[in-house]
Amino acid sequence: DVYSKAEVYTKSETDTKLDNPAFSAYVAANQTITSSTYTKVNFDTEEFDIGSCYDTTNKRWTPNKAGYYQVSMTINNILAVSPTIFVASIYKNGASLKQGGDIRGSLSGSITSSALIYMNGTTDYLEGYAYITATTPTISHGSNISYFSAFFVRA
Repeated sequence: DVYSKAEVYTKSETDTKLDNPAFSAYVAANQTITSSTYTKVNFDTEEFDIGSCYDTTNKRWTPNKAGYYQVSMTINNILAVSPTIFVASIYKNGASLKQGGDIRGSLSGSITSSALIYMNGTTDYLEGYAYITATTPTISHGSNISYFSAFFVRA
């Protein structure tokens, strides 16, 4: 039975299992962006950063281990701005790679983009961008509202 068997690791095996980069960062203060323009989201506060690969100054993550990563980004638009287009885009090396969401009409709320992405472990980096067409588009702050995260899946 897989669930009842206790596994014991040597120190080197434990270190290897813990040496898998992961992070979670969020927007600490509301961010007003330019309407109809892809804008880097200010994911400026870390919840955790295993491997110390997240850069809060440049708002980007450069994992130090090659492999596949599960990446997720959620952004929340303040309800009062009523966007006609609302996109969350995961950028890799400065270019849009995966996008989520596209609200048309007077809806507002959260948009999520999620993907399995290969990273080379040296120069590849990820950033989060938002595109909102609205009057005074504003990204809401909070660790449970607008956040960006990733974790190592496998080499």
